[in-house]
Amino acid sequence: MKWAAFEEERCNTTKAQEILSTIDNNLPGMALVTIRRAGLARRIGSPEDAAQIYLNASESSDSQADKIFYLIKASKVQAKYVESKEEARETLWKALELDRSNKRVYLQLLDLETRYGEWEEERIEKVFEAVNSTESLSPEFKEHCWQRRIEIFEEECDDVSRILQTYESYQNRHKKTSSSASTTTATKTRKRTNSTRSSESSSKTAKLLSPQGDTAKSNSWDFNNYGNTYRQFDK
Repeated sequence: MKWAAFEEERCNTTKAQEILSTIDNNLPGMALVTIRRAGLARRIGSPEDAAQIYLNASESSDSQADKIFYLIKASKVQAKYVESKEEARETLWKALELDRSNKRVYLQLLDLETRYGEWEEERIEKVFEAVNSTESLSPEFKEHCWQRRIEIFEEECDDVSRILQTYESYQNRHKKTSSSASTTTATKTRKRTNSTRSSESSSKTAKLLSPQGDTAKSNSWDFNNYGNTYRQFDK
């Protein structure tokens, strides 16, 4: 790879591409080689080729994590250098289909919809609907996304009524979540209380049924005394 960088410094980009392609063919699956190839393609003015290198790497990878990694890389090139927001969006949704619980993909989608081109409310809402419908996502992450939704509407939306609706929906959701959490806590508290009472009751019953201190000693003495008496008569 140093050789390829040396050739690129000498403006011999064709030779640099050949070197990196040879390494990639002989040692497939190396992320650093893929990144270098895509970076070289971008630097020589071929961002479409750079995106395609990442897409090809995603297709050939056996690891789901690697597939998503390369798809995210491709989407960034498509959005920023190819200037195709639609292609970048399609790539990210493809990544999301591979793993609905991948938080990074959701954040990349939100970043794409707000930073590149005109914002589209329908596209934004589609992302948030996906977040809400995915049960494997943590409540903390969902809360973060709801707060981000308010920020986006404040910064991008021109309709004040829609902004107010966004605030209202967030407050209603927050109240519902808080109420649900309180109910769950109360249920757990009742269970612990009932369990403690049951344990105390069992302990009291056990004490009543078992021989106590002096009584046990008395019973033991009587038995021993009886044994001694029996041995005296046996003589």
